[in-house]
Amino acid sequence: DKIKGTIPTRYPVSDEGRKIDVLVKIPESAISSVEELAAIEVAGNPSNPVVLSEVAEVQQGRGPSEVRHIGGERSVILTASPVKLDLETATRRIESELKALRREQPSLFENVVVKVAGQSEEAERSSQQLLFALALALVLVYIVMASQFESLLDPLIIMCSSVFAGVGAIFALSWLDISASVVVFIGGIMLAGIVVNNAIVLIDCINRLRREGQDTKAAILNAASIRLRPILMTTATTVLGLMPMALSSGEGAELRVPMAVTVMSGLVSSTVLTLIIIPVLYSLAHQGLDRLRRSPRVEAP
Repeated sequence: DKIKGTIPTRYPVSDEGRKIDVLVKIPESAISSVEELAAIEVAGNPSNPVVLSEVAEVQQGRGPSEVRHIGGERSVILTASPVKLDLETATRRIESELKALRREQPSLFENVVVKVAGQSEEAERSSQQLLFALALALVLVYIVMASQFESLLDPLIIMCSSVFAGVGAIFALSWLDISASVVVFIGGIMLAGIVVNNAIVLIDCINRLRREGQDTKAAILNAASIRLRPILMTTATTVLGLMPMALSSGEGAELRVPMAVTVMSGLVSSTVLTLIIIPVLYSLAHQGLDRLRRSPRVEAP
């Protein structure tokens, strides 16, 4: 306190009640050397003062201007701002370098705890929350389709489109070395409501043709032929609309590109696999359902 100073009172400087602090401390000329600093009184009374050299070893050197404590432990905080990198990729590289340094120089990490925190920690918590939001979105989409189709089987077949989209998105993100970030999960939530549209259009057309009297195989072939062009056009317009975002650069590109890549790759893979696999799944599921309906029932005596 004698070096930094204390504020014993405040001095009024105007009639409006404005006051300024009065700072009392030792003049800088009184501690121009290590010896003078060691002779400063730090405790006791005027008759029996305690000087700094009696309670501490005073020597000249370099050190931090302040010592931070977290949870009662001394800590050092290092900050970094990623440039042209998303937060997850930067965090992954930092953790990789720390692991390599720990292997090469384990003595540096004795009695030391290293933790990557800050925005990266918050992003990890957000990713967990968005994962729950993605699961909830899929459940809500299924409920809406079940109420519209008045069936539990057809919406279940349609939901396979979300799996196809996930396969394509994961492959594209891995190929482009894009880590799973908050914006990737947001893109996944968007996909949950987009990719089912093609399967909805296809299966709705199949059901309509079956109600008109066509058998399952003919209805599937005719519906695929009728809906092929609209499905491809819808997918193409969406993908081309997202292309500028996926190819963008500059400030903010680390946020725009992962989202665009997620939606584009998921939509393309879902469209291709929907046109191939969804009709097969529909045929197998309804053939099995028809066999169950035609199977003889044994009545209890």
